[in-house]
Amino acid sequence: MEKHPFFLTIDTRGWTPSETGKVQRVIKKAELKPVWLMSWTELQDARLIDEILKSKEESGAEIGIISGGANAPGVTIDEQIAFLVDAVERLSGTRPLVHRAADWCVDEALYAALAKNGVKVDVTVTPHVAWPGKADYSTYSEKLYMTPQGVLEVPVTVRTVSRHELILDLRKLPTLPGRLIRWLFPTEIWLEPNGRCRKDLYALADRCRRDGLLAHMTITPRCHLRHSDNLVRRLQTFFSRTEDWWQPVSAGELVRNFKQTQQNTV
Repeated sequence: MEKHPFFLTIDTRGWTPSETGKVQRVIKKAELKPVWLMSWTELQDARLIDEILKSKEESGAEIGIISGGANAPGVTIDEQIAFLVDAVERLSGTRPLVHRAADWCVDEALYAALAKNGVKVDVTVTPHVAWPGKADYSTYSEKLYMTPQGVLEVPVTVRTVSRHELILDLRKLPTLPGRLIRWLFPTEIWLEPNGRCRKDLYALADRCRRDGLLAHMTITPRCHLRHSDNLVRRLQTFFSRTEDWWQPVSAGELVRNFKQTQQNTV
């Protein structure tokens, strides 16, 4: 069976060292190459850093940065990115390649700051998703693309799903009923093991495989909050069912492969 590229990013905000260790065991068994995304707060946690450095050693994991988090030093976005990059390099011996914005909002100034500080990949964009009062990615590409600043954008795998007209009407209800319907019947499905819509999750994974596009799974804080053991079980189940589908790739490999593809098409 032909295998397709699979990329995993993990937002570590709110994680404990023990949770990190549990997930790392799943990652090691599945032979993945994750990017552990860390904000300034997590970079101050020595025990958490130790666990992630073990992942780096065992799985070839990478450490990325999350800008815009609480207590981050720096007045300008340039300064904040520089502080984060220097902290990761000091702790791990390697400069980070990957960035995500804490509020899911990336703009030209942020791309410029990333490029200036040698961060080559951004993973903020969520196609089809409009973040109220922040960023609207409704029309953004599902494919990888290079920004004018020279940063490779690797969108999270998000696809739209059709719902019955009745469901769409019920989603508009105010307060709790509407929130419940929107939770149970989303119109965008993320490649994210959050416990919702498991059939849709596997359908999305299969769709990535058939389309031949990169599958970018992300683990956000909502996936593990108060239920880290459930997250571990969901990951184990997902990878046991799909292990023959994927060829794990690192951020560095994504950059090299993208540049090679661009050269071959010139």
